[in-house]
Amino acid sequence: MISKVLANRLKRCLDKCVSQEQSAFVEGRSILDNALIAIKVIHALKRKTQGRRGELALKIDINKAYDKVDWGFLRGFLSRMGFCGQWIDWMMMCVSSVNYAVIMQLIMCVTPGCGLRQGDPLSPYLFILVAEGLTSLIHQAVGRDDIHGVRVCRGSPEVLMTYRHTLISMLI
Repeated sequence: MISKVLANRLKRCLDKCVSQEQSAFVEGRSILDNALIAIKVIHALKRKTQGRRGELALKIDINKAYDKVDWGFLRGFLSRMGFCGQWIDWMMMCVSSVNYAVIMQLIMCVTPGCGLRQGDPLSPYLFILVAEGLTSLIHQAVGRDDIHGVRVCRGSPEVLMTYRHTLISMLI
């Protein structure tokens, strides 16, 4: 119950917490926009045959990453993003108070030490916030001119994109 309440509140402010590239689960943004941009970028990369510099589209499959979210990182990142202590405690209670029953001749309770529970209404939003950590590292690399986005045509903005389960970075 508390997880659903927190998820409903969090989704209303998520657009202020995450970068513009994140479109899944963010009100007012459509994941279809990123799908169309990805198609345009791949088409532009296939067309490009000239130039001294190579280009790269990097797709990082983070589909199983729900199971590997470190709770200490999540707590620290939420704090760094400016969430108040009470909110963080409530969210961490929802994440860390999970038990699983395993039935194999005996019934054993297993308490996980990391990960987000799939099916919990809060999990997608927390995962987006965790993924924002990687997105911010990519933005720092762009700021240092270590990498930059792909332009689909002259005069267009550079493209960097993130999806919920897949991070696609269009880099040169």
